[in-house]
Amino acid sequence: MEPSVAYIRVSTRDQEQLSPESQRRLLQDYADGHDLSIIRWFQETDSAFELGRTQYDLMLEFLRDQPGTIGVLTYKLDRLWRNEVDYAALISMENVRLHSVTEGITDGALGRFMIHMSAGIARLTSAQTGERVRDSAQTKVLSGGWPGPAPTGYLNNTTNKTVEPDPIMGPIVTRVFEVYAYELISLSTLVKRARDLGLRTRYGGTLGKGTLHHLITNPFYHGTILWCGKLFPGNHKPLVTRALFDRVQERLQGKATPRGQTRTFPFRGLLRCGYCGCQLTAEIKKGKYVYYHCTQSRGKCEQPWRRQEALTEELQSVVEGAWISREIVDELLRQLQNEGEERKRMRRAKVLQLKSEEQRLIDQRQNVYLDKMEGRIEESFWSGLDDRLREKLATVQGEIERLSSTHEPDVYNAQRTLELLERGPELYSLESPEDQARHINWLASNCDVFAENVVPTYREPFASVAIGKETGDWLLG
Repeated sequence: MEPSVAYIRVSTRDQEQLSPESQRRLLQDYADGHDLSIIRWFQETDSAFELGRTQYDLMLEFLRDQPGTIGVLTYKLDRLWRNEVDYAALISMENVRLHSVTEGITDGALGRFMIHMSAGIARLTSAQTGERVRDSAQTKVLSGGWPGPAPTGYLNNTTNKTVEPDPIMGPIVTRVFEVYAYELISLSTLVKRARDLGLRTRYGGTLGKGTLHHLITNPFYHGTILWCGKLFPGNHKPLVTRALFDRVQERLQGKATPRGQTRTFPFRGLLRCGYCGCQLTAEIKKGKYVYYHCTQSRGKCEQPWRRQEALTEELQSVVEGAWISREIVDELLRQLQNEGEERKRMRRAKVLQLKSEEQRLIDQRQNVYLDKMEGRIEESFWSGLDDRLREKLATVQGEIERLSSTHEPDVYNAQRTLELLERGPELYSLESPEDQARHINWLASNCDVFAENVVPTYREPFASVAIGKETGDWLLG
């Protein structure tokens, strides 16, 4: 029997639908039916989108110490990962074989491709969840509301979902603005004055220099909401006038560019210099042109400066490197559909066979019971025989339940991802620089930039796509 470990993760959202006990029973039934021996169980309730899950990390450490091939059983692949680090740590182990109890993913080349695809879809799903949360917050901001915890000096009204001035801290915040605007004191002195005035956070702590600086530069206090680099009118009551707020800003930095009008650099953090390995940063020239260049933190570098417009054209090659034709999309989807139908047919046949065995065992238990009642067999003999029959029946029923609850890989999600790749270059050319940066980050974990070209490090499953384009091996055999 192949040694294996079993990993169980339950999120708050699924806890009532799929308890740890249900997952454990399904995993054990699967192992019994596939000649696998579960030598260790790992169970936790942390989110798979967050790093640092204790039991997951312990499982990785345990797997690294195993000398031979070992299986990893899970109810569904998205129980294992929804972030890049966890996915890479597990999939890179050559001695590990993944078993998804409910998804029926095979161990062949197409199965491995589907594992990569599943991880990509999980990342996309998590990202979309985050986008929905951000969209909800954006909707509230556009209507003048504040979507988060109230800033210091305000309270959240949970009844009508609004933000109202704190009757105790609100006047103190106003006084702090007035002190700094009209008294010639430093920011460090203002920290002490704020402490003496009784200014505290919602948790009762005092404000340090950085936190206080953020407070007196936050336009929220004069009735404006700064959200995603843009200013929106708020419907909350201001604690200071606009004139007082502006006077404080002049005291801090003179007549600087008003907050909310700063330029953003969407590709910063995504690109690395191909010559020296430093990050590429950006700055504005002539007050309006964005240029990207090497930070040269390791010394002088030959990386040329390039305008953002030119850079976006060069990054088009990253999108094209993961582009696939309509013919390839159709063929992959056809194979997935055919394999899914064949597995369904085999499962239905197996379930019918198991149901016949289930009925046979039920009848046999009844017959043995009648033999005991009529005195044809001894009580002690009947008890041991009935225990063995009941155990066999439980195993058969568990396998029936597992097969009945097994689902095929989500072909719709696979189709959506593949079609996004097919339309990638077209979509990229129509996107804003911010969306183009998100597009590149979806495809690649890093891009090395040279004077003549860009070399991406693709994420899976896009790395498999890029290799397929290069070698012609599309796992279609």
